[in-house]
Amino acid sequence: MDSSTPPQYPVEKHEPLASSSLPVYRQDSEFSSVERFKKKRRCFRFICAGLCFYLMMLGTGHFNFMTSFLRSGFSNSDVSFRSWPIPSDITLDKCSEWSEDSLTDRHRHRDLPPAPYSAISSFDLKVSARTLFFLARGHLSNGEINFVSTTNEGDIARVEVVTSYWEANALDYAKVCRVTRGDDEEGLGLFTPSWAAPHERIRLQFSVTVHLPKGVKDSVLRVNALETDLPLFAHHVDDLANKVEFEGVNLRTANAHIVVESISTGTAKITTANSPIEGTFNTSSSLSLVTANAYIKAKIGLENGNGDDSTNVLMSTSNAPIDAVVSLTTPKSSGGKYRIHARTAIGKIDLTVPVAPIDSNIYIDATTSVSPVLVTLPATYEGGFSLETSLKRANVLFDGKKEDPKDEKRKRIFEIFGDRFGRTEGVVAWSDEGKARGDVKIRSSLADVVLSL
Repeated sequence: MDSSTPPQYPVEKHEPLASSSLPVYRQDSEFSSVERFKKKRRCFRFICAGLCFYLMMLGTGHFNFMTSFLRSGFSNSDVSFRSWPIPSDITLDKCSEWSEDSLTDRHRHRDLPPAPYSAISSFDLKVSARTLFFLARGHLSNGEINFVSTTNEGDIARVEVVTSYWEANALDYAKVCRVTRGDDEEGLGLFTPSWAAPHERIRLQFSVTVHLPKGVKDSVLRVNALETDLPLFAHHVDDLANKVEFEGVNLRTANAHIVVESISTGTAKITTANSPIEGTFNTSSSLSLVTANAYIKAKIGLENGNGDDSTNVLMSTSNAPIDAVVSLTTPKSSGGKYRIHARTAIGKIDLTVPVAPIDSNIYIDATTSVSPVLVTLPATYEGGFSLETSLKRANVLFDGKKEDPKDEKRKRIFEIFGDRFGRTEGVVAWSDEGKARGDVKIRSSLADVVLSL
């Protein structure tokens, strides 16, 4: 080999990479995605199958058996998992030591079949306490409370509690206690766990009866303040107007009705929701009747002592009617100041004031929508009025033959300022001075509004 010739090295031939070699990773990625999709589909099918099985068990009545079996590891007598919702300002004074007894008809709740078990407990509360209060907390707390009068004189209100239950160990889920709060406040507390019991068959119901004594030597019993905070408890107050006089009353519940045969009080707040309010209420200061999605039907007596403050009533609901008769009185021969508010929506208002003092100041506001309003006033009413609606008529019915309430043979003044379709304004009085004494406003829409004078 010539030295000038460069050495020849063997050339190693390399085959070009196959076009299919690089996408191998993409094939693995596609394979992984397919597998994940299949796994998700299997999981979805499993969930659907489980849901169908659950619905099938629920529909065939085996669900309770299955859940009871799954929960059999929890002892109903083990209270460590429960939280008793006792307010921080409440002190437990004495709690029930249960004594079982047969359940009589008067203790059975109207809406449920008779319970197989019942327990009775009782407590004494001092009537002269600054406040008598009754409260309930917990998911199992429900029932009724009744306030009645007795023929026994004294300063003690006897409170009886009948606890009805449907399972033998259900009393483990209830605390019925005499409680105190603040300065000289005494009451009753009904407590159940703050979350639903793990066993579906746990069911409790409380029936509370408060026996108020009569006043000494047949006098009217004086009670400073009465207060309830009892959701899901129906309230019934006996005919107490001529037997007991309350300085203040505050009854609160929800999803349960309140029925008051008669009551006499300085101030009163009656509150519920989704249930009606009915009764006879007499007040010398203020009255509030508030609910929602249920009617209000009331006979009301407002007394005013000719002071600077008016005696007021508020009636408020929605999607339901208000039917009220409000009588206005004063301990003097004339005068007095009164305010009446009635408001609802999609519910009729029928408000009647049959009597009112001479020369009194009366202010009325009645408002609804898509429903008619009828307000009827006595001949003693003096002042302005305005009626308004839409696409319907606003009518004023005036009786010019009514006699002068002062018996002075005065002629009744009746003037209309504006009378057009859907709106009417005017004034009625026995003298020029009386034209400014009161004011009536009536509002609705898509329905007739009527003022009868």
